[in-house]
Amino acid sequence: MFNKLKSALMIAMAILTIMGIVTFSLFILEESLQTVMFGTWAAQDAGNWSLVLKGIDTNRKINETLKFMTKWFGWIQPFAWIAYASYGKSMDYYLDSLENKIMTKDPMLMDGRAIRIDFRPKAARKNEDGTVTYSMGVLHYTSWPDSQWILGFGELAGTLQMIDRKLYLIPNATKGQGQE
Repeated sequence: MFNKLKSALMIAMAILTIMGIVTFSLFILEESLQTVMFGTWAAQDAGNWSLVLKGIDTNRKINETLKFMTKWFGWIQPFAWIAYASYGKSMDYYLDSLENKIMTKDPMLMDGRAIRIDFRPKAARKNEDGTVTYSMGVLHYTSWPDSQWILGFGELAGTLQMIDRKLYLIPNATKGQGQE
């Protein structure tokens, strides 16, 4: 009887230890994300948008690790699995919001970055090659007139590229959209 109880307690202890290792690792990743987030607040207060961008890059890497660990090992502790999966999604939202803030404060820093944005152009200009360039502040998007995307608004995805001191959204390759 004592040996069975001892074996059951050892198994329970091993399970709790493994659950603790996974949960503690996720907790430390969460703390890392929060520490960088606090740094982005100070950088925003100082108007240092390149430092905010560095914080975004740092947190994206940490968050990918958190989401990977949650996906593959989080099931070991179901309550932590739910919590950290939600935390990873929340961090994605925060980082997207910070990128949007940089787009309004210092958009040229975003040169070369892939983004997804709700594009609401304020002006359109027809080009000599038949394309139309839509503008929203400092951001420009060039499209063929018969593309599915029309003047108004819509979600666009692509890479930002500086051309002649203007920031253009170069769309992801989709039929009928972008410079063909």
